[in-house]
Amino acid sequence: MTSQAPIAEFNSRIPLTNKPNQVLLDASRSYDPDFSDDGNLKYDWFIDGERVTLKDANAKGSIGYHTFNSIGTHTINLEVMDPDGIVYIKK
Repeated sequence: MTSQAPIAEFNSRIPLTNKPNQVLLDASRSYDPDFSDDGNLKYDWFIDGERVTLKDANAKGSIGYHTFNSIGTHTINLEVMDPDGIVYIKK
């Protein structure tokens, strides 16, 4: 049986109005259609083209905070990889 690509989903929100540059990134709705791989996904976050480590992230890195250094439009990419090395990218 051929392994299927994982499905990457994420949302972002500003949880604290007194910290408008701090954003909560949540990819907990990402999953792998190969049920044996689900729960074993690897999460990599890229902000404005640079790989970042989320602050206060959960063990798998699917949920955590990022603080932006500047006001403006930023790009967020999420790469989700399954144990077979298949990657799905969500912008």
